[in-house]
Amino acid sequence: MNFLFTSPHFPENFEPFVVRMKEKGVNVYGIGDKPYDQLSKRLKDAMDEYYLVHDMENYDEMYKAVAYLSFKLGKMDRLESHNEYWLAQDAKLRTDFNIWGLKTADMATIKYKSQMKDVFRRCRIKVADGRVFDSLEDALSLAKSLRYPVIVKPDNGVGGNNTYKIEDEAHLRQIFPRLTGEDYIMEAYLDGQIVTFDGLCDQDGQIVYRSHFVYDRNCLEVIDDHQEMFFRVDPDIPKKLEQKGRRAVKKFGLKERFFHMEFMQVGNDYYGMEINCRPPGGLCFDVLNYANDIDLFAEYANVVVDNHFYSKPENKYYTYYVSRLNDVSYRYTQQEITDKYKDYFKLVTEVPAAFSNILGDTAFIFRTTELDEAYVIVNKIIEVKS
Repeated sequence: MNFLFTSPHFPENFEPFVVRMKEKGVNVYGIGDKPYDQLSKRLKDAMDEYYLVHDMENYDEMYKAVAYLSFKLGKMDRLESHNEYWLAQDAKLRTDFNIWGLKTADMATIKYKSQMKDVFRRCRIKVADGRVFDSLEDALSLAKSLRYPVIVKPDNGVGGNNTYKIEDEAHLRQIFPRLTGEDYIMEAYLDGQIVTFDGLCDQDGQIVYRSHFVYDRNCLEVIDDHQEMFFRVDPDIPKKLEQKGRRAVKKFGLKERFFHMEFMQVGNDYYGMEINCRPPGGLCFDVLNYANDIDLFAEYANVVVDNHFYSKPENKYYTYYVSRLNDVSYRYTQQEITDKYKDYFKLVTEVPAAFSNILGDTAFIFRTTELDEAYVIVNKIIEVKS
């Protein structure tokens, strides 16, 4: 099997995807914009060949790179980055070179929130009322019908970037000049808690692994109010959430892919927000590994090569991700925190700048079997000096 990774070096914590694939006996190749001598040793050792491009956003360069490697080494059986940023470009390369996996024709329903809504509706999953608007007059009329506050965000966007909670007409008029360069969607504001249904599908579209994040703070609050982000993996997935998530995965037609599906929990019901057809970003993937004592990088390689997931996840921990911000003075030092709770912590590390606006500057990952105990540790981490 020939497996081609685009951007194998970023994010750095995704490098084990490449390593585990090589350990599985696959021919592994890479295309990236980082010079070969600057790659980590583990990455260089895991790749059979690496092609350097100057600009990964230049499709002609990427096309020529895939063409060269295919001519020299044979047809590529897979092409993947596991990165939302390159999702559409990966699909176009698969389309142009007839490589297995998502193609350009599949992108609309997994990149545009307005089309995701249609899929959720067909799954009998509630969604926030709303649609794409095309002018200030249209936006004002739509906001009036939805009733303030409303949420405005890019139809094709990730996380909380360029997302606004609009309180009234004056606020909408103030924000509207910023809404340029792409289509925006307006939705009714839902007052609830963000939860997710995450997992991995095999080559037949069967879910072979699933998990569940609960967000104590949402991305919009973190960005707008300059707050720490914290969320957890819960050991138990609510039955209603899993039922809705499974229906959506089937309707979206996912195969041999990770998914990260966001819902808004309002009371005892779940509203579909969006689906991301890749692993959760930043260090979230590491949180899943620690929560289950498994290696999802290796299991992905098993699914690709053997179409089988071998681990038996137990989901017995509350596993938390908590961030700190560089410009905030905290009551307890990092050393004091990790010394006091050393039996709980799995990882403390700096967050790559590309993710820091949402995931903070320093990440703390710990786990415990007791939720009340977890809350105590979270509060110790984010407590500021008085």
